[in-house]
Amino acid sequence: MKDYIYVHEAQIRLLGDIFGNKAVIKSLASNRRRTEASIQKALMRLSEKQRLMILYQYGFTDGNAHTPEETALYLAIPQKEAEQMGALALRTLRSPLCSKELKNLLSLL
Repeated sequence: MKDYIYVHEAQIRLLGDIFGNKAVIKSLASNRRRTEASIQKALMRLSEKQRLMILYQYGFTDGNAHTPEETALYLAIPQKEAEQMGALALRTLRSPLCSKELKNLLSLL
């Protein structure tokens, strides 16, 4: 996978949306390497376009979170398609196959 900036804040935003748990913020700093590897592994289960969308929208590409509108423009796709793709990507990341290892990150709280 292309090198992306695994910015701490982007990791928090993504895990917060997957699990709805704001307490994630406190534990990630001390477990950054494990977190990066876990997130990379989960993202590899997405299609290339979904992965690019998540990486851009959550700020892994440049350190800044982007709105769905900005993400649609970045991917050069209609906003509705971007919203559907984002929902599918999060649903995939929430699936037991992807989320098991990510849930382990929450146990470190």
